[in-house]
Amino acid sequence: MTVVDFALRGIAYEQRVDAAVTFQLEIGTPGVRTRTPLIRLDWRPISLQHRNPDRTMLVGDHVHPFDLNWLEVEQRMRRHNLPYAAPLSQAVDSYGALIDAARTVFRISNVEIIPPPEWSPKLI
Repeated sequence: MTVVDFALRGIAYEQRVDAAVTFQLEIGTPGVRTRTPLIRLDWRPISLQHRNPDRTMLVGDHVHPFDLNWLEVEQRMRRHNLPYAAPLSQAVDSYGALIDAARTVFRISNVEIIPPPEWSPKLI
């Protein structure tokens, strides 16, 4: 019997208000720190450009879908942290819209329970 853990990890930077937010669905083995990413959603990423291994270029918000990063013949995910991405199918102009997109991408019906990040804009 195989036992696995699923986790939805969110990352946001305190000083980057309404930008650079990532949600990633991961799978792991209980007691093992390393997890394998399955799907990632990047909203207003720090690097606005993403280049796929086949050289196609994306600009702005994008998703790293499972199907583009799964190697069926080898029954595993591609190496190098979900290298293939595709544009989001819906416009995301706010954190609320990002949560709506996450509901669709990850198929998690109650994803709105994730509170917005505690952003703190500061002048340096």
